[in-house]
Amino acid sequence: MTWQERGNQIIDGFLIEYFANPSGQIRRYFQDDFNKHRTMAMVQFQTGHILFDYTGIINELKIEAYAWLEKNYETINKTMLEIKKYGLWDMLDNVKYCYEQKRGDFICVYHNSLS
Repeated sequence: MTWQERGNQIIDGFLIEYFANPSGQIRRYFQDDFNKHRTMAMVQFQTGHILFDYTGIINELKIEAYAWLEKNYETINKTMLEIKKYGLWDMLDNVKYCYEQKRGDFICVYHNSLS
């Protein structure tokens, strides 16, 4: 499967995030996030709710996400530390922007940033 799709939609007041990727691509996201000291893809699978999984692969990926989150990172260098600090500042800036603009997804952005 080479087709991919990703997006967000607010339905009945709930922010729904969806994405479709081959399982191999999801595993590459796990590896890439781990290498970059991020947890984005793993947390999506850890916290996401499976609506349907005909083959069981999504549940397997969810279990793998938990395993990736248990791994220990190597110590990061000073440059990477500064990049991470910038990422935190940028996230805070995004939360403030959503709040000031009274965006419908503020609550989701706020809680996602806290986590």
